[in-house]
Amino acid sequence: MDTLEEGGVLVCKIDKGREVHGVIFKLGFDGDVFIGNTLLAFYGNYGFFGDAIKVFDEILERDKVSWNNVYGLCSLHGFYEEALGFYRRMVTVVPGVKPDLVTIISVLPVCAESKNEVMVRIMHCYVLKVSLFGHVKVGNALVDIYGKFGSQKASSRVFDEKVF
Repeated sequence: MDTLEEGGVLVCKIDKGREVHGVIFKLGFDGDVFIGNTLLAFYGNYGFFGDAIKVFDEILERDKVSWNNVYGLCSLHGFYEEALGFYRRMVTVVPGVKPDLVTIISVLPVCAESKNEVMVRIMHCYVLKVSLFGHVKVGNALVDIYGKFGSQKASSRVFDEKVF
């Protein structure tokens, strides 16, 4: 923040957001997925990770946006294992919600940061299975991750096989 005024505006926004959340709770809309996703993003964007996770837990019927938001927030705050835990929970427990392009792009860097090479290989197989391999961001993420793991051979192979 450049000025004290900007800091005051930020505090005002946070206070207003919490006030709106209170009204939402009183009216009984706190379990709604759209409202929950909005609150999740609000708390996450202002650095209130614990509040964001509470909101996520209160969403009754989570959708892909809910799950993708929570991975992103965990990653943003350096909670890589938690992000992978949420991913595992989604793919094993939640019927009808499958990883999409946004999910893959969100989870791959988390795998790299957590140094979880097994999970990277699982994600790589999934990407091939659902035909997302040709997507530039997915291919670039895999090249980068294998490079970070010191696997020049795998990184080069992914680069050579990418379809643009």
